[in-house]
Amino acid sequence: MLNTLYDTTIGTLRVRGPRADQDAVQQDLQRADWPEAPGQQVVFVRRLKVSQRRDQIRASLLQEARHCVLSGNDPNQVMRFANTQHMLATLLSDLARGDAGRRWYWQRWRQLIAMPVSQALYSVLADHPEQINALTEHLSQQQTLPLVWRRLTEADALQLWRELCWHNGYRDAETTETSAPTATTPNAERHGITHRSNNIAATIPRSVLQRWQPVLV
Repeated sequence: MLNTLYDTTIGTLRVRGPRADQDAVQQDLQRADWPEAPGQQVVFVRRLKVSQRRDQIRASLLQEARHCVLSGNDPNQVMRFANTQHMLATLLSDLARGDAGRRWYWQRWRQLIAMPVSQALYSVLADHPEQINALTEHLSQQQTLPLVWRRLTEADALQLWRELCWHNGYRDAETTETSAPTATTPNAERHGITHRSNNIAATIPRSVLQRWQPVLV
């Protein structure tokens, strides 16, 4: 399962010095006012290191963190995503390509990386059902949607497609009530998909069909 992202998360904290100083530093950092990423960005910082007296550690770490979060551009130290959807779509792409284990910024999800590919992809998507539509749009823009979808098992792909339909107000033919008024496009009918909203017949937007066409043919 994909862990929730918090405003600021410290993966590993190592403090060298007397035990009393270690406890004090940890408390200082918990109370620290960490810098926020610009806009909706998600920023990963690989490592921060300072060597200071105990009473100066927090200020030094915050200064380094502020530089990395606001303006850092070294890919070996800082990875920046435009928003959560961009981050998750990139994670899905790397999982599908088998590259996630080589990306330092995905190491907080080592358990996910260790899963079979289909299970890992399904876990990410199933943990964010309300974002499936946005994620598939990002994947389509990255030209990795067909790859991600084809790395899923048939059962996982079918379940996720149904969830996508449900969250967008579409119904597949197996679950649509035959007595309800529906309308379909030729492509949608071929794939067993119909759309209903407040019992008013409507067609699936062409942009959605075009996005999914590479994996539906």
